Amino acid sequence: MKNFDENSLIEDRKQLLIALDNNEFVSEKSKAFLGLTSYLCNDNLCSSLFEKIVIEKNQKRRITHIQNENIYFFPKQQEAFDKIISSKKLILSAPTSFGKTLLLKEYIFRFKPKKVVFIVPTNSLAYELETTFKTNASFSAYEIFDKNKTDVTDFQGNSIFIGTQEKFLEISDYFKKDIDLFVIDEAYKLKDSTGEIRNYKLSKTFLDFVNKNANKMILLSPNANFLGFDEYNFDKFDTKFNAVDHLFHTLETEEKFDKELIEKGKKEKTILFFQTPNQIGEFALSFENKNSKNLYNNFIKNLEDDFHPEWSVIKLLKQGILVHHGMMPKYMQNKIIRLFNKDPNYNLLVGTNSISEGINTPTKNIFISSKVNLDRDILLIKNTIGRAGRLGKYPIGHIYSVNSIKDIDNKVVNVDLFRENGNDIQEISETNDDIKIKSFSEQSDIPFELCKKILITNSLSLRKLRKIIEVLKIDIDHGWMTYVPQMAQKVFSDDYSLNHMWEDKVAMKAVLQKGYYSDYANDIFESFKNYNDRVEYFISKYHPKNKIYSTTEAIECLMRFTYSNSEYYIQPFVNIACLIKNELPNFTFGENVLEAIKDFKAKYNRFITEDFDVDLLTDNEKKVLFTIKEYGVPISKNHISKAMITEIVNNLKEKFSTFDVVKTIKELSEKSQNYKESFLLIYEKYFA
Repeated sequence: MKNFDENSLIEDRKQLLIALDNNEFVSEKSKAFLGLTSYLCNDNLCSSLFEKIVIEKNQKRRITHIQNENIYFFPKQQEAFDKIISSKKLILSAPTSFGKTLLLKEYIFRFKPKKVVFIVPTNSLAYELETTFKTNASFSAYEIFDKNKTDVTDFQGNSIFIGTQEKFLEISDYFKKDIDLFVIDEAYKLKDSTGEIRNYKLSKTFLDFVNKNANKMILLSPNANFLGFDEYNFDKFDTKFNAVDHLFHTLETEEKFDKELIEKGKKEKTILFFQTPNQIGEFALSFENKNSKNLYNNFIKNLEDDFHPEWSVIKLLKQGILVHHGMMPKYMQNKIIRLFNKDPNYNLLVGTNSISEGINTPTKNIFISSKVNLDRDILLIKNTIGRAGRLGKYPIGHIYSVNSIKDIDNKVVNVDLFRENGNDIQEISETNDDIKIKSFSEQSDIPFELCKKILITNSLSLRKLRKIIEVLKIDIDHGWMTYVPQMAQKVFSDDYSLNHMWEDKVAMKAVLQKGYYSDYANDIFESFKNYNDRVEYFISKYHPKNKIYSTTEAIECLMRFTYSNSEYYIQPFVNIACLIKNELPNFTFGENVLEAIKDFKAKYNRFITEDFDVDLLTDNEKKVLFTIKEYGVPISKNHISKAMITEIVNNLKEKFSTFDVVKTIKELSEKSQNYKESFLLIYEKYFA
């Protein structure tokens, strides 16, 4: 009998999948021999003794948490599942569409771990993953959440936390007893420098729980070689097996690339990948009128009313092209995914890493833009390629590019837990070292307990806190909020670029102010009546190096400030400064620093709540209000009242999530005694 090495089996399996993709006949024996048992017919047509034996063995691998359907693990998936059962710590490294999350769901259903933590890289993925749990009756015994009411002191009962590292660290102190299962998805990000704030928080999450509180820890990743994890006694399961495969197509020119993109996007689910939202904005300008569709619906109309018709997202939507990236409201991201998965009018989706990291977007084709830097993040590219193809739907995923990228799919990438220069080790270790914190406390005249409070509540490193204190003591020229981005950039310089900071200085005025004085001498104040006024203001005030921003470029800057830079850099800096002022009234701020921070805080709070009186709310009502705002819904007393917020809180359990808030709003749009119509208007515009 012929012996096959793994590479031979992979190639034979690929040829079989190509045949299936072309609707050609493939024998049941071939499917079974190559491990593709989920493609077996499993019906009375399979009548040979061999087929019956294989099907009977296949039944033993049935996935039990998916009810009313006969779905089975492949033999290689069963091996991985057995490894999950037997290992206390496991790195599961496999292709993107291997079914890693499916394996974890089956483990949870069968073995009923009481307390589960599932860390994911984005809020969109958290919302989607949570939805799949909550809409499956197999997990009805679990409370699935990412936040809790303020009177909850410990997490009792069966519970699954699903959220980003930021959300987890906000409530990690509540996990006082052992966690039965701790999962980190896209764990390859542990290789990234902890100088960047999100990466620091992920590394801190891992290190805080790898040797305490977590009875079982599973790291999920696309294929990679994990280094530096041996001291934590991780088992490893690494496989290149895939139930789908890929064909790579290199197109010689941009013209051929665009032509093929349009043709595929008309009739087949297709994703076009870029690295940044800016690249999507440039694509929108160059691609205008190339697609034949001309759509207009209530979703587009509402976006035009709330934002601007020249926003690249809206321009592409009108052409039947969907857009997904992190610099847009969360309700839009979720709506976009629903349209791609269910609406036949939308087959083409343009996106960034937000669609590469686990979002459920079954697609036949992936187009990789020539603007993508193929050397910048190879694992991200591999992850994106892995989005193409779907078991039971697309046996073969097709990858299109101008530059050949086939070799990238086969590259072995190292994931080093810490970098060789040791800076990352120091970044985390000193933050957990009370002696070093005390030394810093004495040098900076910041009480030790306050230092600890800032570090813990903000999931901040001691190095970053040291920079914050230094920056807060530096004099500035005026007490205007436009100085705040400059101060924040000095602290978060690892990932908050100077270029974005200068844009933010103007963008924040356009977003946070009600208007501006066009003529101080004559006291002439121009009010911002709509988003167009804000865009025009940005263009008129910001033109570095004689560059004049287009309307589309200006909108991208406003959206980046609103949905990214403000959240990750500016607000954390301001919140820590305010905490220091409240706790230490005699702290010596630099001249005009405190005035600038207060100016930003007042204008930002007004922007967030649109003059809604937050002070009238309880802590739990504030949590709900800001959950709605985080989802992208504008908060205005004209369409949401304190009484409505109170009604939502009263209908939520102690542990809840954005999913629960959305569900409650839908229920209240049907049963609320006093605010049914108001809830219905909000639900139909932002959640339906």
